[in-house]
Amino acid sequence: MPCGTVPLPVTKSTRTHHLRILREAGVITMRADGTRRLTTLRRADLDALYPGLLDGVLHAAR
Repeated sequence: MPCGTVPLPVTKSTRTHHLRILREAGVITMRADGTRRLTTLRRADLDALYPGLLDGVLHAAR
């Protein structure tokens, strides 16, 4: 999804900061697509490192 469409109730600079931290931690990856930057969760990598973690978090969020 484009970075600007991530639904966070924060300012643009705060969103940018959080996305940078997630990218540096290896949680997400970003790629350029024209004038947009697309964000992708590195789910396969996270599942390999922490099996079941994302499923548990998403289940708890419901």
